Amino acid sequence: MKYLSCVVGTIAGMLLVNNLATADGLLFVSETKQQARLSRTLVNVKIYDQIALTTVTHEFINPVKTDSVEVVYMFPLPENAAVTDFAIWRGQQFVSFKLVAADTGGGHQNLPGENLDPALQNYLFPNPFIFPTVAKEDTFRVRLSYAALLPYDFGAIKYRFPLYSSQFSAGPLDALAMLVTFSTQRTITGMQTPDYAAGIEQHSPYTATVGYDNANFTPPKDFVIDYTLSQKEVGLFTLTYHDPADTTETAGYFVLLLEPGEVQPSSVLNKYFTFVLDRSGSMLGVKMEQAKAAARFCVEHLNPNDFFNIVDFASDIRVYQNEPVAATAANISQAVSYIDNIQANGGTNANEALLTGLSQTIPGGVNQVVFLTDGLPTVGETNTQRILANVRAANKNNASIFVFGVGDYIGQDLLQALADENHGTASYLKENEPISDIIANFFARISNPVLVDVKLEFDDMQVFDLYPVDLPDIFAGFQQVIAGRNQTFGSTNITLKGRVATADTAIVYPNLIFPAQSTENSFVPKIWAKKKIDYLYARWLKENKPEELKQQIIALSVKYGVLSPFTQFKPPDPTTAVAEGVLVAQLQAAAVFVSDRPTIRLTWHLEGEAAEIAAIEIYRSDRVNGNYARVATLPPSAVAYDDVTAAPSSNWYYRLDILMRNGQRISTSINYQAQAIRLFHLAQNYPNPFSSGARSRLAGNPKTRLEFYLGQRSAVELAVYNIRGEQVKILMKESLPAGQHQAEWDGTNTQGRPVASGIYFYRLRTPEFTGTRTMVLAK
Repeated sequence: MKYLSCVVGTIAGMLLVNNLATADGLLFVSETKQQARLSRTLVNVKIYDQIALTTVTHEFINPVKTDSVEVVYMFPLPENAAVTDFAIWRGQQFVSFKLVAADTGGGHQNLPGENLDPALQNYLFPNPFIFPTVAKEDTFRVRLSYAALLPYDFGAIKYRFPLYSSQFSAGPLDALAMLVTFSTQRTITGMQTPDYAAGIEQHSPYTATVGYDNANFTPPKDFVIDYTLSQKEVGLFTLTYHDPADTTETAGYFVLLLEPGEVQPSSVLNKYFTFVLDRSGSMLGVKMEQAKAAARFCVEHLNPNDFFNIVDFASDIRVYQNEPVAATAANISQAVSYIDNIQANGGTNANEALLTGLSQTIPGGVNQVVFLTDGLPTVGETNTQRILANVRAANKNNASIFVFGVGDYIGQDLLQALADENHGTASYLKENEPISDIIANFFARISNPVLVDVKLEFDDMQVFDLYPVDLPDIFAGFQQVIAGRNQTFGSTNITLKGRVATADTAIVYPNLIFPAQSTENSFVPKIWAKKKIDYLYARWLKENKPEELKQQIIALSVKYGVLSPFTQFKPPDPTTAVAEGVLVAQLQAAAVFVSDRPTIRLTWHLEGEAAEIAAIEIYRSDRVNGNYARVATLPPSAVAYDDVTAAPSSNWYYRLDILMRNGQRISTSINYQAQAIRLFHLAQNYPNPFSSGARSRLAGNPKTRLEFYLGQRSAVELAVYNIRGEQVKILMKESLPAGQHQAEWDGTNTQGRPVASGIYFYRLRTPEFTGTRTMVLAK
């Protein structure tokens, strides 16, 4: 039996299909090139200010009725998203794959560029997640988690979850369920889902919930949530994380969300704009019209004291005027006519166009270069790193380069790097997307620099590893996201320094707290790791690809669980041949109570040819790289072990070894950390999703089990609530002894009537503890 194939050479032929799957995720069968029908999509999102953590579960119907078939899973990630977990349903549980150094390339594969179905290409780019694996059952389930910074303009933020439009549908979804929770530090002033009739509940000025579920339907558009934060509450906000129980990490992590608001200059700024406009053949049609509309808008909204020029390019380069001209009414009118007459044709000489644009900048002036393109150079210099190096050498007047990318298939690597390396920003507009609001916010931002030459100073705090390393200029309505580490803890003043026009300016943010214990924002280390990986990868490209930087990226990726260009997901180790098959062991742990005694229960799942197993051994250590002592030897049939000798106040690390009859030892070589036992704990229901109808493909079980653990005798109330917060049913209300307990819910309300499918909460309350979890009822 072949457990996993990482060969992606068959993808090219597979992508020739024209009839695409129904919704957001895609699954292709490698050998037959059939598409598996997506039957269910379950999405859980947690949004903290501008940071979104998304977990999506997809269920596909395998069209090939065999025990094992090679498939390729695909998903279009948001720009700059960090994949943090990938898991596949095996047997009765999700098996999370592990990040390891990639054999060739990374787990984040590039799609082949030839013979690619254009609709699929547009859908997956610019950030495709592609994973080849094996489907073993009629129903194939996959779970993907990722973190992303959401686009921000003047307090307006957009969350988008990709769903195919109806033109690509091969059949309706059996079920779509979405739950999005918001927690912000600024007042939420508005929220809407423009294309879906979702339930929106704002529980406080700073918290809200969006819920949506539907069945047997074809999603018409992407699921978008537009929300706005108060512009009266701009400033500096912190998200921190530090777990003092983790002795391997003495420093903390933080993310700063910085938007200083308006800073009045002491004098009027004379700004010099150069609009570099792509008119190559790849821009023909809608993209050309979008780029021209953007250029017209910018020129028409220049201030009277501004100067400007236009460079338009294809294979050749044209310059509107010999030098920048004043933004008078007559000059603006003439320039708009010039833009209107631009026609798309020819190749894309982006390198020469950018160098020409930089030649128009003025020494000592506030220079802004606006690059409007789809970012795919085809003529002259086409190598991304050489173009970036040429731009760095030519940018002698310290111009800011702002990118406005148009189209679905954008050369984002070049465009984002141009903005990042030249203290600018990048905005992107999809083909056929309305341009008015996007370009208005874009130009309002870049035409009003708030601070340049930006620096941050921490009065009473030792900080290090801040990213971005060189802080970009700050523009009106734009929020800077800065991630770093702190060696000390407590309260500190942070001073933002910069220059407005010719005057130095400082803004002090007093008494910001970096607590010694802060474990709620567990995503913060991943955001920091993603920013550091991006920084190191950019250096790796610029510095002729040194091996040392590559190894640093791999180490960060594996340690923090963030996918990088040099790592890939693989099934839990080991995968060691046994006869003609493969044996895979996954070790899990959970804190439980047996007869009121603290216990760590270990469970594992063996998959493959296990007939030659002689025994299973369990090893334990108090340190991740410490000495592991054997605590149990178990028979081959064992699937669980209760460790009653582990002190409940410590962290423990476990290893599972398999002894073969031929004397071979197979070690998991994965240290599983069992956290200190929680005295009170509410577990995830099982199965989840569950069905109150026997025909469900997700689960035939008409009930779901809810387990919880009590550290002492307590009065307990366990109840179920709908997405509107209304109580559906009280499952338990009594005094219970310490230990493990469970209840069941059959999908009915207090009157015994079946409730509708969708998202539900269950809440455990005791005098010492309150816990809430989410479950999905799918009929």
